Amino acid sequence: LLVEAHTSPFVLMLYGLMFGFIMPFYVGRWWYNSTRYQKDGILNPTMGIFFKNIREHISQRNLIELLTAASEFSEDDLKYRPSEEKALSEIAENVQRVSRRYALENFTSSKKFTSKDNWKANVLLHAHFFCVQISDANLADQQQQIVMTALTLVHRGLLQISTVHNWYNCSTLLMNISQMLVQGVYAFDAPLVQLPGITWENQPAIYKDKGLYSINQLMRMPASEQRQALDVLNDKQFEEAIRVAKVIPRIEISRALLTVVGDRVITHQSIVTLVVKIKVANAHKMISPRKKGAAVVDIEEIRDEDTAAIESFVANHEKTATKQSPPEAYCPYFSGRKDSQWWLCFANYQGGKLVVPPVRIGDLDTDRVIVLSFQAPAMEGKFKFHLSVKSDSYIGCDVMQEVEMTVVNPSTLPAEPPVDDDISEPEQDSIAAQMAQMRGQQAGARRAGDESSDED
Repeated sequence: LLVEAHTSPFVLMLYGLMFGFIMPFYVGRWWYNSTRYQKDGILNPTMGIFFKNIREHISQRNLIELLTAASEFSEDDLKYRPSEEKALSEIAENVQRVSRRYALENFTSSKKFTSKDNWKANVLLHAHFFCVQISDANLADQQQQIVMTALTLVHRGLLQISTVHNWYNCSTLLMNISQMLVQGVYAFDAPLVQLPGITWENQPAIYKDKGLYSINQLMRMPASEQRQALDVLNDKQFEEAIRVAKVIPRIEISRALLTVVGDRVITHQSIVTLVVKIKVANAHKMISPRKKGAAVVDIEEIRDEDTAAIESFVANHEKTATKQSPPEAYCPYFSGRKDSQWWLCFANYQGGKLVVPPVRIGDLDTDRVIVLSFQAPAMEGKFKFHLSVKSDSYIGCDVMQEVEMTVVNPSTLPAEPPVDDDISEPEQDSIAAQMAQMRGQQAGARRAGDESSDED
């Protein structure tokens, strides 16, 4: 087509433009971006900064400073501009005022990460934590982008590094920062401030006069006492606050079981199975009850010593599990949609180490059973662990339970039954006996043939 005489020069120009400029441009841009980012969508320089500066024993404040040092905040759409200096300085002053009054600490710029881009991200993040109003519309939009980017960096960057090292305390702090980013609260805020109408200004008075601190505490009160406890709100605000309080999930660990499948005891260096059942106490969907006489499928109904039932449950729980859709988290200060998700952590808190990496639970709506495996310690004795379920979206919803494991000597296991190596003779009328008889006849015939040939 291109070499025909009647081909239009405009067609030739179009092909030349497409294959000589447009296609090389997009291929080159794709290649450049693919080399800049990790597989999780984080810039390579950012991961380098995180790897170099994160430590096992690090404070939450230093983790936030490290988070703001990410190269993502130096990109064109989020980087510092001199024209923003005045507005950012005013926001920093307001953050300082709120921080001193309610968090009882000074807000200062980082001494380690001193670039203007880092300072801008730090100011806007703390303005988000303290709900400081931003009058500049452009900065307000950038703040939301910074918050969403920071949440991705926590989940896919810092937390990944921490869990690879099995750092329990550092991982817990990062999960707390995830809650702060989603809810727009600071580290030590009362869980009650997540409700509409409750702020860091009126919450201290509620706690001082009524002793009310958490949402769970509020929901355990009778309706009349709830209204009296939140008398700082008008009727419309109170109804909205109670409506939201009913939506925020209340989690409980209904069963936690440590077992070695097939054995009644846990011996050193054996493979231990951890079975955990998590329930949403205020779930809106009711779990359908089992029919009477049906097989036991609920781990809550299985006794610890019933090893056969436990082994059957572990083998079949994934087949019987139903897929659930995660509910949307209530997060008015987070610009995007956020599903309510959870982490299950199992850790040796005395040594500050995670026994297994945290399990991300993304479909907890009514209840969920989690099965994990790990190796028992190489010594005998009693060991205590922390089993915790932490939200990635809400503060004050986490639950923790202490689990004790006893490791014994293998000599305490019952002796294995002797193996019978004798092969019994088949019955005469059985097919096996007939086959054996036929094989014997064939062998006798071959021997007779061999003897006759030797005589010849």
